[in-house]
Amino acid sequence: MRRKDIDLIKLIGCFFIVILHTINPGTGVKQCIYLLGSYGIPLFFLVNGYLMIDKSFSFKYLLKKAISYVRFILIWGLLIGTFMAIKNKDIVILLKTILGAFIGKGKLFHLWFLAGLLVLYFVCFLLDCLKVDRSKILTKKYAIIWILLVQLVLFIASSIIKRLFEIEIRDIIFPSLRVITNINFFFIGGWVKGNEDIVIKYRKYYFASFWLSYILLCITSYKLDILWASSLYNLPLITLGSISIVGLLIKKEIKNKLIISQLNKSIGIWILHPFVLNLSVRYLNFLSTNSILSYLLLIIICILISEIVVTIAINNKMLKKLFEF
Repeated sequence: MRRKDIDLIKLIGCFFIVILHTINPGTGVKQCIYLLGSYGIPLFFLVNGYLMIDKSFSFKYLLKKAISYVRFILIWGLLIGTFMAIKNKDIVILLKTILGAFIGKGKLFHLWFLAGLLVLYFVCFLLDCLKVDRSKILTKKYAIIWILLVQLVLFIASSIIKRLFEIEIRDIIFPSLRVITNINFFFIGGWVKGNEDIVIKYRKYYFASFWLSYILLCITSYKLDILWASSLYNLPLITLGSISIVGLLIKKEIKNKLIISQLNKSIGIWILHPFVLNLSVRYLNFLSTNSILSYLLLIIICILISEIVVTIAINNKMLKKLFEF
């Protein structure tokens, strides 16, 4: 049975991702709005870790997930890639589109998340083979400190590398293969599940802690001259903000009918938003300016149009399958 609180966290994460992909990093208010999207991908990994902490990753289960995710990526790769190949009269584009979906490149760049999840599931499978009890380790309330320390070390190391060699990790490692960064958020989700009572106990502080983390994130980005969100993922401030969002909503009863009606659309909005974004920029000329208002309007229009298309699609038996894996 689906949980409304989990679905709402996914939907909020999806909105953050739309923000992340709509606005390019820059300066001032524009950069601050862009950085609000930094919590999207961490929330997705965190929720999956929360749901998977008690799972036994047998080879059969791993294979089932691999077939499901790879099939989903291939279907979208064939749909978009075939269209692009015909349009450009180049069959190679089809292959590039499919491959790009696995490594975070091209028209389906955002599907790398599923490939990244498969990598994490494989790591969990190896840990299970080695008889490492993930659940037992992550239910210890101080486990979060060790995860945060690992994140901090990674952030400092990547910052030093950038200063010395002018190279960022995001430039040399595909997002689906940034295993340590991704699995940290995955394990944090497991920690939240294992310490749910403690997390919920401090719920009244999470609204403030989220905005505090966000303000400090904007300051850090400015002071260290780090523009890209992916270069900030190992900063514990993003973890604090992500846990705050989860803490606000986990095990919370969702009664609002409008919100409930949107909870099954996060996957569809996530899939469609880059295409809606490209079409909006191309055909709605007033959105192509660099003003803050145009960016905000673009975000809203992108979400609304994606939501409308998804609503139509999931009410059709055949089209609905395009948004299921």
